[in-house]
Amino acid sequence: MLEAEGRWSDCLRYCQDTANTYAEIHFWPEALAYSSRAYTSMRELLKQGVKVLENGELLDLSDSAFSVITCALHTADGVTPETEAIMQKDLGSEGYAAVYAEAKDATDSEPVTDPVEQTAEYLAIRMELEEKIDEALEHERGYYDYCKEYWMAKRMILRSDYGIRWKSPIVLNPNEEFH
Repeated sequence: MLEAEGRWSDCLRYCQDTANTYAEIHFWPEALAYSSRAYTSMRELLKQGVKVLENGELLDLSDSAFSVITCALHTADGVTPETEAIMQKDLGSEGYAAVYAEAKDATDSEPVTDPVEQTAEYLAIRMELEEKIDEALEHERGYYDYCKEYWMAKRMILRSDYGIRWKSPIVLNPNEEFH
């Protein structure tokens, strides 16, 4: 079995890690861009007959497709017809349908977020907003109930600095517990 090395495997690992980082903080367009690049890199490696990365990780196009679809479902455009066509060709119609259904179920089970987060106005100020929130919280992260303080700071900064009315996941998901 061929092991991956070089440009495509480096790109794959970097893009997977970057996509995961953006997905964790719900920067979905960026997560989608990097997960799509990871998918392309994996396709190239599989075309070359590579089945495993040098670290022993097996290449699975379905897992990569799941990441792309999950990120796409969180964007305003959703899964584009072009992406769907490529994945149906790669995975077959049934394989694609199974991966799509799995990603849709995972997405549907996630807490609801405010649709304002998909607007061009919000997307344009997102990085600056994160810096202001980090500054307001004095660069502390990860403690118990941090998310509640983070959301309170985010709501206040969005309202006062940008005139954007935003609802936190606590407000939009009253039956969920967040810590």
